Amino acid sequence: MTVSERTRQLAALVDIGDPGTRARVRQAWGRRRVRMPRLRHRRGVRRSRNILVYHRVADVADDPFTLCVSPARFARQMELLADVADVVRLDQILTVGDRPKVSVTFDDGYADNLTHALPIVESLGIPITVFVPSRALGRDSGFWWDRLAETLCGRNEVRAALELPGAPLRVDARGPGAGRRVLHLLAEQLRSLPPTVIDEFVDTLAAQLGARSAAPGTGPLVPERAASQTQHWAPGNLGTATSSRARTLDVPELRALAASPLVTIGAHTTDHVRLRFRPAAEQHATISASKAELEDLLGVEVHHFAYPFGDAASFDRASVQSVARAGFATACTTVDGRVTRWSNRLLLPRRMVQNWDETTFGSRLEWWRIV
Repeated sequence: MTVSERTRQLAALVDIGDPGTRARVRQAWGRRRVRMPRLRHRRGVRRSRNILVYHRVADVADDPFTLCVSPARFARQMELLADVADVVRLDQILTVGDRPKVSVTFDDGYADNLTHALPIVESLGIPITVFVPSRALGRDSGFWWDRLAETLCGRNEVRAALELPGAPLRVDARGPGAGRRVLHLLAEQLRSLPPTVIDEFVDTLAAQLGARSAAPGTGPLVPERAASQTQHWAPGNLGTATSSRARTLDVPELRALAASPLVTIGAHTTDHVRLRFRPAAEQHATISASKAELEDLLGVEVHHFAYPFGDAASFDRASVQSVARAGFATACTTVDGRVTRWSNRLLLPRRMVQNWDETTFGSRLEWWRIV
């Protein structure tokens, strides 16, 4: 009897709910020990481990990079998650248990992580990890992609004469959605450039289009200066902020967030630079400095790291080696996938979450084998 014939015979005999299945299979195959097919829809779910990644929790009119989840939807997503899984700290994601395990993470250190996300997760007892670029604190206009979106979105005509390193760039786009099309084309070209070059480019574009642009400083971290730039948060106002503007945590806000027993702060380089193809020494400098600067600000050790942008095109072997040399216990990507016992702790996959309603989020949980 061939292997394929035996396989078909086994399939005909197997009835998952029948306790006599194993005896019939042994009799048919004439073997004492038979490896039974696994109940993947049960075992796979029970041992499933996933890391979710968010960026912002805010109501916004336009979200071209799908970074925002509304507070109402985020609250419902967390409620559903707590019902079906053990939501654990990032350093517990590889532990074994009887229920699926999920860790919730945030990238980039936006201020609404404190004002909107924290009250929700605290009410449910859900731990989170927030990855913060150490020199991007206290920025009223967020990151360069936030400023670029504010400059371009809503425009039906974009005409500008710009320059990228080594090449002039003329932009002439017209018609409905012209600004959004230009936004995505420019964002892909810009993210490989040094932060200072990107800031200069966005400033030039904003000036030519007559738009407001407030370039963030990129010098060494000065906690006193960052703390004095914005004072939007006060203990009595936690969770009451209504502004949808992209703004990063300032130093007092970062410390307030880190003070929650449910919050772990992780590093995200100093200035959210795309690491791939940069000299190994430069990569190590921004990775190790982000760890040291956050530890100095918060007075605690920082054990976790997330690669900026996080897709496979945004880091390389030198990045991973630098993360290991810096002494991080884990490092997260945005490569989609679930965590297994064979996962590299410095290349953990994550699931990107968007502004999904309850039904769509529930479907995603099923697809990710969390339920």
